[in-house]
Amino acid sequence: MMEQAKGKKRGKKRIKIFLVIIAFLALLAAAGYTVFIAPRLKKDQWIYKEVQVQKGTLAVGVTESGALSYGITEMNYSLDLDTSTDDDEDEEDEEEVVKYLQVEEVYVSAGQKITKGDALVKLSESSIIGVRRQLESALVEAKTEYNEALADYELSALEANLDYESSLIDSKYAKSIYNNNVKSLNGDLQSLKVQLEECQSKTATLTQKLQDAQDGFGDLEQKYKDAKAAWEAADIAEAVNYTYYEKAYINAQSSYQNAKDQIKQAKQALEDNEKQITTLKRQIDASKAAKELNGLQVDETYQESVLSGENAKVIYDSTIEGLKEELQKAQDELDQAQKRKDDFEAFVGENGMLYALEDGIITEVSCSAGQSLERQQTLLAYAKPDEMTISVDVTQEDVVNLAVGDKVSISFTAYPDVPYEGTIHSIETTATSRNTDTVSYSVVVAVEGDTEGLYGGMTSDIIFVLEEKEDVLYVSRKAIVEEDGKTLVYVKDADGKMVLREVKTGITNGVSIEITEGLQEGETIYLASKVSSATDVTGESESGNGNDAGEAGESSGQDGSGMPSGNVPSFEGMPDMENMPDFGGSMPGGGSRPEGGSRPEGGSRPEGGSRSGKGAGGSKQ
Repeated sequence: MMEQAKGKKRGKKRIKIFLVIIAFLALLAAAGYTVFIAPRLKKDQWIYKEVQVQKGTLAVGVTESGALSYGITEMNYSLDLDTSTDDDEDEEDEEEVVKYLQVEEVYVSAGQKITKGDALVKLSESSIIGVRRQLESALVEAKTEYNEALADYELSALEANLDYESSLIDSKYAKSIYNNNVKSLNGDLQSLKVQLEECQSKTATLTQKLQDAQDGFGDLEQKYKDAKAAWEAADIAEAVNYTYYEKAYINAQSSYQNAKDQIKQAKQALEDNEKQITTLKRQIDASKAAKELNGLQVDETYQESVLSGENAKVIYDSTIEGLKEELQKAQDELDQAQKRKDDFEAFVGENGMLYALEDGIITEVSCSAGQSLERQQTLLAYAKPDEMTISVDVTQEDVVNLAVGDKVSISFTAYPDVPYEGTIHSIETTATSRNTDTVSYSVVVAVEGDTEGLYGGMTSDIIFVLEEKEDVLYVSRKAIVEEDGKTLVYVKDADGKMVLREVKTGITNGVSIEITEGLQEGETIYLASKVSSATDVTGESESGNGNDAGEAGESSGQDGSGMPSGNVPSFEGMPDMENMPDFGGSMPGGGSRPEGGSRPEGGSRPEGGSRSGKGAGGSKQ
């Protein structure tokens, strides 16, 4: 049993050693394939696109890159529906008045394309009726106030005319009026003096009356006291004597009381007369002071009358101007009420529907169903395809040579062979960078011409033209091939074959290059792009049909041809790789095929990019 156990243990150990050896050999094989075999299986390929040699104006200058942006237009709500006044704040309305429009439904959303005439927003009918009633009421009130102001103007103008004529009359008779006023002031003072003299003359008479009343008063008072004592002492039992004394007492009392009243009345009359004298003296003093003051006022009035007569026309014109201003104020309020009503009707239309006034793409919706429009705001915004701009940063050394209105050349990555033009729309005066080594300024360019086919976000190169050459031949810089110190271009010959031809070049703007010798206008040339594909030992493409290569290119932001993905121009019309002439390792015209050689000048295609797919005309090699 022990021997069997030891045998099994040794067998397991051998198996483990065997597996380790196999794993080590597999690792060595993988490393050898990766280092020595795999690189030999990769094969660079070139794809070509046919273009024509062009002739025209070639602009040279500063080239900057930027992205295309749409012009944004806002649909704003800016109605002024507030018809309240300061007087209205102190009054309480019996019922609430609808003051604001209300959104009933919104028919669009961000990203949606719209066409002129499309329904965008609907306003609720109830809010339209309420606001319309409020505006109509305010308009009627403004018309009423204007009519009242007009009536006041006409009446006040008439009064001003009367004052004008009166001023002329007063000026004419100012001296006479002045004399009459002075006479009137003197007459008032003289009247007070006469009244004082009368009061002073009455003093002696009243004093005498008082003295007369006091002279017999002592005797009457004594008789009254005696009669009272006798009456009180009389025996009531003696009716005759008692009646006699009682009657004598009553008569004495009556006489005494009458005398007492006379004295009191005389004293009061004398006292009142003295008060009247004092009052008149004060009035005379006041009248003298008033005479002096009023005399000055009369004189001032006289002077004013004379001056008013001299300036009557000026005063009249000034008064009329002030009245006109008041009337104009009422007219302005009426016009404002009418404009508020007209703007409202224009905004809500016949059915409360807001329609698109032009084509565009909705970029923002800032209103919602049920929302009351209580302030000025943006309802929605849309991009206008016919208003496209590109913003780029230009260094301080170059921006000094630019000006608003300057023409520029534009080349879009998606359409490298389609020329576009633009105009500098604005130049920011504030630097976008404070780094002294990279100070730059934002420049906005407006794209001109046919913009159909352009989309927001497309990348482009802007050439700020500093020099132009007219009537020159030019091609894309991507067509240039440099070999052995020579400048070459692939040309399509009469037999449809690709041949290398030496050319001479001139100025370049980084996108296009001038051809001074070697080509003619309209000749077909080729733009080359290099791609790589891995092959098996038989030379077959690993992808078989090239589809996986195209997918790989897309995953890295490129299509299967190694060209940037997106709105890349179609490669239709270029030679299909299966139908290309077999150069047998050499190109027509003695030029060598750039198999792993130098890349075409200006080519921006990635080295070792994705394998060619069907979209690039790729097929099994």
